[in-house]
Amino acid sequence: MPLFKLSETGIMDQDNMIIPDVNTEDLFNDTELSDDKKDKKEEENKGMVINKYEPYKNMNDLSQKNDTAKFHEDFLAIVNEYFDYHDIKTNTAIFALDEAEQNALIVSLTNKLYQMMIDKVDEVDYGDIPNSKGDITRLPKYEQIEQCINILKQIFTQYKEDTKPIIEIQNALQYVEYNKDLFMACFAGKISLGIAMYNNIVLGIISSISYMIATCIEYIKSPKNDGMDIALDKAGISKVKESLMYESLVKFNEAARKGDVENSLRPLIKAKAKGFDPLTVLVGIGAAVSIVGVVLACVSMLKDLVYYFYASRARVSTYLDIQADLLEMNANQLNSSKDIRTIGDKSSVVRRQLKIASAFRKIADKIAIDHNKNERAATNQIKADSRKYRIDDVNTNPDTAMSSTGGPLF
Repeated sequence: MPLFKLSETGIMDQDNMIIPDVNTEDLFNDTELSDDKKDKKEEENKGMVINKYEPYKNMNDLSQKNDTAKFHEDFLAIVNEYFDYHDIKTNTAIFALDEAEQNALIVSLTNKLYQMMIDKVDEVDYGDIPNSKGDITRLPKYEQIEQCINILKQIFTQYKEDTKPIIEIQNALQYVEYNKDLFMACFAGKISLGIAMYNNIVLGIISSISYMIATCIEYIKSPKNDGMDIALDKAGISKVKESLMYESLVKFNEAARKGDVENSLRPLIKAKAKGFDPLTVLVGIGAAVSIVGVVLACVSMLKDLVYYFYASRARVSTYLDIQADLLEMNANQLNSSKDIRTIGDKSSVVRRQLKIASAFRKIADKIAIDHNKNERAATNQIKADSRKYRIDDVNTNPDTAMSSTGGPLF
């Protein structure tokens, strides 16, 4: 349960106790307020977030400027999610931090999570993805990826199935392409976060398409001729939607749609281009907690993907092979092939279909079986590494947490 929440009657703490809207002056003032003063007092206290251990200290006065309110709102959300607010020392210390120290705390936490992720990156096979330097259209198999997405959409439509899962993957592809200037700048400036985001999201797109093909597509004997038809296994769709890869792409799409991807990378790129330490620049931004909070959310999203790819140790070529099989089978459909003029031509195409189907099934079975094993391993590792932090686990000193030696992220 969050540390504080709003109720219709006022602020409630985690024990559902109403915290009265009073200040220290009222404690020693027996004079009843006039109706006008009561209205003014209620308006001043509206939306106030109060420290449990210092109940008369206003930690989030929403009557202040919007950026200040947003600052505290974002900080409290991060505290509620990542910190052990049942620990009195942690709770008390966090609410005594000034804005610079809050920034330091979030950066320190983000670096911890990023370090967990980056330790596993070297074991992941990204294939040719890093060589495209942030421009996904330079990927050797980019057209193949696009063609597979279009074929899957056609198959889903043919079977009157909701195309949302494949469109979600297509949106991720388009968002990566739309933000290619950001990712290319990250490669040029060696911005670690941007490079990791690009490599893992692109690998997530490729592997999600291949997993969808492996679980949703079947090659069946055609009832109309001796050949094979492409069919949709609807039971596989739910497996795709529940996968870590797909869920991570959904989060990435939402972050890109809201502008969080750009907001997390643009300040780092600008700072690097001017020769500044990116963290030093973030400290000078009034809404730094908001920006670092966005970075934290992006790191958390990427961590799930990296854990999955680390568990799988699969080669990108395996994912691409099954995509190639789908394209080849689609090109060799008997009812649409332009090469069939004789019975011999038909027999040749059928033999080719059977060969493709056999190779496809082997790869599909391997991908599906490995996925289940990898998903369990990744989920277990994510749970094992997930914890509620205490104040002693992070650095709240702006002079050290904000330095370039404070962690690997920037």
